[in-house]
Amino acid sequence: PTAVVLFSTYTPFLIAACFGFYSSAQKVGTSAAMTSLAYDLGIPQGELAGQKASMSALLKIICPVLYSWLYLKGKSMSLDVTEVSSDSTPFLGIATALGKVGGKMPFLLNVLLGVVAFGVTWKNI
Repeated sequence: PTAVVLFSTYTPFLIAACFGFYSSAQKVGTSAAMTSLAYDLGIPQGELAGQKASMSALLKIICPVLYSWLYLKGKSMSLDVTEVSSDSTPFLGIATALGKVGGKMPFLLNVLLGVVAFGVTWKNI
């Protein structure tokens, strides 16, 4: 409905729906792998379902708080280069780097988590 108002066509809506179907298809594979691993480890299905529900509830509470804290912390760390005085030239590079990276700390956390997930997956292949 919003896509029709903004774009006068259903094309963006259909493209977004296709990506949505793809993401749910990825969830099926990871869920099957988790169930298979739990079976190999001797974890009952009910216990696995309870642990998945607890983890999901915990992540729905903690992750938004963590990401907003990282964003605010990064914004406070990002200094303008004009705030750095001329007598502190060794810190000019650090201030410039924090100015560029500060607001992107949630994205950097996602990159770090992706690298860790890749490492864990690579180890278990």
